[in-house]
Amino acid sequence: MGKRLEIHLMLLAALTVSVFSQTIRLVSPLDNGVGRLEVYYNGTWGTVCDDDFGADEAKVACRQLGRYQSGHTPRAIQTFGFGGGQIWLDDVSCSGSESSLASCSHRSWGVNNCGHSEDVGIICDPSDITMRLTPNYKRGLLQVLHSSIWGTVCDHDFGQVEASVVCRALGYQGGKDIDEASPIKMWLDDVDCTLLNTDLKDCKHSPWGVDNCNDSEAVGVECFSFPEEATAARLVSSTTNMPGDGVLELYYKGQWGRVYYSGFGVEEATVACRMLGYNTITAKASSSSNTGSESRRVIVEKFHCLGTELSLNDCLHYPWGSVTSSSTVVRIQCPNANLQIRLNSTTRGLGRVEVLHNNVWGTVCRGSSFSSEEAQVVCKMANLPWTTASVTTSYAAGEGLIWLSNVDCTGTETSLDECSHSGWGTAPGCSHSSDVGVVCRGASRSVHLEPPGSVLNVFLGQPISVKCVVDNSSTPVTSFRWTHSGRSYSGQTFTTTITSKSDSGTLTCNAQNMMASTQINVWYPPEVHLEPGNDTIDVGVGDNLHVQCVADDANPTTYTFRWSHNGKTSTEETILIQNVTKADSGRLSCTVDNGHMMTPGRADATINVKYPPEIHLSTRQDVISVMVGDVVDVECVVDDANPAVSSYMWRHNGDISYGQTFLKHASSSDSGNISCFATNEQGTSSVQTSIEVLQASSLIGNNDITSTNKVIVIATGSVGIVIIIILIIIIIYQRRRMQTATHDNKPEENPQRPGQASRADGARRRQNYENMERPSGGAENTYCEIPMTPRRDADPARAFDNHGYDPEERIRQATEKKQSKVKSPKRRKRNDEPVYQNAIARKELFS
Repeated sequence: MGKRLEIHLMLLAALTVSVFSQTIRLVSPLDNGVGRLEVYYNGTWGTVCDDDFGADEAKVACRQLGRYQSGHTPRAIQTFGFGGGQIWLDDVSCSGSESSLASCSHRSWGVNNCGHSEDVGIICDPSDITMRLTPNYKRGLLQVLHSSIWGTVCDHDFGQVEASVVCRALGYQGGKDIDEASPIKMWLDDVDCTLLNTDLKDCKHSPWGVDNCNDSEAVGVECFSFPEEATAARLVSSTTNMPGDGVLELYYKGQWGRVYYSGFGVEEATVACRMLGYNTITAKASSSSNTGSESRRVIVEKFHCLGTELSLNDCLHYPWGSVTSSSTVVRIQCPNANLQIRLNSTTRGLGRVEVLHNNVWGTVCRGSSFSSEEAQVVCKMANLPWTTASVTTSYAAGEGLIWLSNVDCTGTETSLDECSHSGWGTAPGCSHSSDVGVVCRGASRSVHLEPPGSVLNVFLGQPISVKCVVDNSSTPVTSFRWTHSGRSYSGQTFTTTITSKSDSGTLTCNAQNMMASTQINVWYPPEVHLEPGNDTIDVGVGDNLHVQCVADDANPTTYTFRWSHNGKTSTEETILIQNVTKADSGRLSCTVDNGHMMTPGRADATINVKYPPEIHLSTRQDVISVMVGDVVDVECVVDDANPAVSSYMWRHNGDISYGQTFLKHASSSDSGNISCFATNEQGTSSVQTSIEVLQASSLIGNNDITSTNKVIVIATGSVGIVIIIILIIIIIYQRRRMQTATHDNKPEENPQRPGQASRADGARRRQNYENMERPSGGAENTYCEIPMTPRRDADPARAFDNHGYDPEERIRQATEKKQSKVKSPKRRKRNDEPVYQNAIARKELFS
């Protein structure tokens, strides 16, 4: 179980937390809060049964995982399934307020009445789910959410990878497409995904809602995971014993099985060679016939790998045992690699021969060919001192796989895989009772390192401990000296934490003139930079942008690239953005993964898209109308520009000026076009309007202008003001004349007053009127002074002759007419004097 989970976690993003000494996790390919719930108890991971497990229990689990937020409604996924090992919890019952599942009621640990098909899953935030399968969560019609509407997906080119993108988002490891039909809205067609996509909307596809499919072509998906995996691999060849060449077989449920060839390419061959312990560069895959006496059952098909996985188990594939027969299987060609070996016993220099292949230790069958020559190769591989090498079978039977049989060496080889043999995992007629042992005899004393092996692979940050052991010594050895990276250390055990990639190198132990060494190989993630740069990449609108993601250093050096830009992803080493637009501004990221559960290297840059100014004028009129002498004030307004505008230029009737604002007093010659030119380093943009300068005289004589507009135009100029004053004077004069005529028509109130007095009074009034109505130098000061005596040099007709009035003659005529109508004077009151009447006239005049 522990080995299975260790392999599992290479692939799965398992979020794990510990609260109150209980640890839980979500087993899922993605770290998105969806997956199978597992708990850690008694040193073992196990699953939780879905009996009575609902929203309250899911809420507690999500809170314990640190994934619960107020407002979310976590839900349980019944019969999520595909777990393995122990079912730890059943009949879990929570109120929803608990801080951990351990606080909820449940059956005793390990007591249950469930199968693994009832393993429960949870979704911590259902609002994040944009894909679903109906009516069953793990099998049914595929629907996607777009514009708040659920719709279907067409099955055109929809295959294993696309189905697995859906299932991985739902917490499963993989999926396959199945036939379905539906009449509801179809959202997607021609979907094309890669293993790096996490949602169908991120894959290539036709525009939303555009398809050429019918209802029967709606696709369905079935999801699955892999509770059991192949534990070993081997290559079997009937034509050659060349190392690294043969038909690929996987060990599953106690038997070997082959792999269906369809879809098996370079990436898959690379992983297979890595799994087999060979070099991966130039790995190849080809088809082979699975017929005749060499045929075996095919146990798996449809592998899809990125090429960085450690094992084929980590790749996307259909469940093991899903294929019963096939005539075409996979053949692999791998470059050779160093093989690790050990002598398994309690005594240094002798023991049962075991080799590490595909990360699995297995034994070697003695057979009829294993002799001293093969034993010598074993002693050399194990880095043991020897003068003689012999073969024995007295070190007890081994267990597990028998990796090699019929081994035949000359003695000059440095590794058993350089010798001829029947093929890895192929041992006809052998059993563990025939496991071979070797004795390496030589100097009376020797030293070796534990753990053994010529190479020790470690990660950055990983602590290591290596012990120097003295063999065949009758006296104890107390002096040990280690050398590593140019430094010396003492003590029998070398302990350190690998903090730098420069810690790679030879580690040597010296003990009383005896020496043993191993090679420390530090694994570290890629160091990455972008070209042309990591900070800001400037590009102009309409240009093509080409950026390369460069892995400067990494160990191992197998890379997988992933670009992210404005919500889009790609997997090439370089990214090309053609015909750049303003929308391409934003963050550009590249991550480089070299596997082995290390954090990918990352480099970021900001794309800065430059473009010419977008401008308008502060007045958006096609024509700017102004009067002569008025100020033309126009600003050139920048709506957008990158970089900022560096200069402004105005062109008006052949004249050039500079600055953001055009300011000028209008003259009659200023009518015409005016243009603003705004410039930055990306170019120059322009905008134009027209100026129309209006003349006052033309406004007055234009019969097409309405009376109201004439008054407004006249009032805006100095000439208009003078005309208005003259009109006011005429109006005042007319009112006076009317008042005088009204007064003259009234009967006399004092009949006793002599007529001569009345006439004298009338003459006096005429004199006063004449003095009042004479101008004193202009319209603005006509009434500034009222003389008490008439001015003899004044000409009363001067201010009015243009209008045809003779004030003195009109007054004389009015007086005579009045007198001719008076038949008998009436008595006047004491205070009814003519002077008072004149005062009233003056008051009304000025009012």
